[in-house]
Amino acid sequence: MTTLTIELPDTLWQQTQQVGLSPQKLEHLIIQFVQLSVQKWPQQPKLEGRRFAQQLIQQNRALFEELAQL
Repeated sequence: MTTLTIELPDTLWQQTQQVGLSPQKLEHLIIQFVQLSVQKWPQQPKLEGRRFAQQLIQQNRALFEELAQL
């Protein structure tokens, strides 16, 4: 397994703490997001960054709605 360090802005970290999102759950959600992104990536034509992010959010709306409820 490879280790990846992610620096979250302090305000985002505080929000995760306020909603009771444990580091383990956050790790799980990030892994899930990356897995979904990798599965979709080969199917995507080259897109400009903002358009790619919008399309990724649309395709993974259920995941983002789950994250928003945490």
